[in-house]
Amino acid sequence: MKITTNYAQTGENGKEKTYSVWGDARWLKTPVSTLEDTFVIGNNCTFDDRVTDVGNVTQVFKCNDCGLKTYRVRSVRGSVAQDEDLTLEYGSGVPELHFTQLAAPTCDHCGSRKMEFDEYSAWMRYGIITDESSQICAAYGYKTWGVGGISVGIDMNGTPNFSAAIVGNVVTYAARTVTIHF
Repeated sequence: MKITTNYAQTGENGKEKTYSVWGDARWLKTPVSTLEDTFVIGNNCTFDDRVTDVGNVTQVFKCNDCGLKTYRVRSVRGSVAQDEDLTLEYGSGVPELHFTQLAAPTCDHCGSRKMEFDEYSAWMRYGIITDESSQICAAYGYKTWGVGGISVGIDMNGTPNFSAAIVGNVVTYAARTVTIHF
């Protein structure tokens, strides 16, 4: 898993600065099985609800018969999902991108059902407000077994942590924490 975390200042109002934060989680080797996945960018700032939160999940499949790729891109903007299983939830106080992995589709080019994963990634962006140096950290969790969804917590340093809502196992990957110097 390769995870990146980035930010850019978008404004300033007195002692406060606003930033856009975004992150990308890209599987280097696609997992064999997941029940649910969650991608989040934690922070120790104030969430800026004036900025529209956006996220997407991209899965690319390669056809074993014709060799061409079939793309499936799902996206969500605020509370409006283009796909019912891709949602932004706010239980931890920041946007959390929750979704399930798609099964291999029929090839868009030749109609073959002999498809395999080629690429798999998640991306999201939202806004924050801060009046001091702050930290952001992107993290990805996927449930391998269990009941209930994935719960997300953010510690005081802005680092996300994941757990099964009822019972289960959640595997977690986290990027290094990025400091926004004020």
